[in-house]
Amino acid sequence: IGGIVRLNGEERDIQTVAELPIENFTLTAIDVNHNPNITNDSLANFRDLKHLVSLSLYGTKVSDVGISHLRKLTNLENLSLHGTLITDQALVTVGKFKNLAFLSLIACNITEAGLMHLKELVNLAHLQIVGTPVTAIGIKHLSKLPKLQVLEATYSSFDDDCLKYATLSPSLNFLTIDN
Repeated sequence: IGGIVRLNGEERDIQTVAELPIENFTLTAIDVNHNPNITNDSLANFRDLKHLVSLSLYGTKVSDVGISHLRKLTNLENLSLHGTLITDQALVTVGKFKNLAFLSLIACNITEAGLMHLKELVNLAHLQIVGTPVTAIGIKHLSKLPKLQVLEATYSSFDDDCLKYATLSPSLNFLTIDN
């Protein structure tokens, strides 16, 4: 199918089947960036990867339907949905990934209604909402995230009201805005 995987929590990238070990292993990271073979149906094959901690779907054509297949991946810590076809509906599933520390929603068709579903992500430290139509209402939902340290919101609808709510975040120490 193509892409990169990591096994057993190790930092070594594996790109071919020949590199896989003969003995049992645990799949802990998948990176299928810009892979045209990844579809909503493909993600059904990921549904039981309960030890997966990192998943990058950047630039794939997956949508809300595909993300719904991932609902059992409760150990995810890093998730990139950058440039996918998701909407607010996918964030219902994403909002249940309580271990998420990094989430990229760059150039996704999400709004403040979707961000409301992220308010329970108590471990989220880094969020990218670059190029989204999120408004102050959405930022207000995020302002209560206890560990949010980095919020990237360039090329979005970020305004003075957004800034007001962002500054209420207890841990925020890095904010990028630029319209």
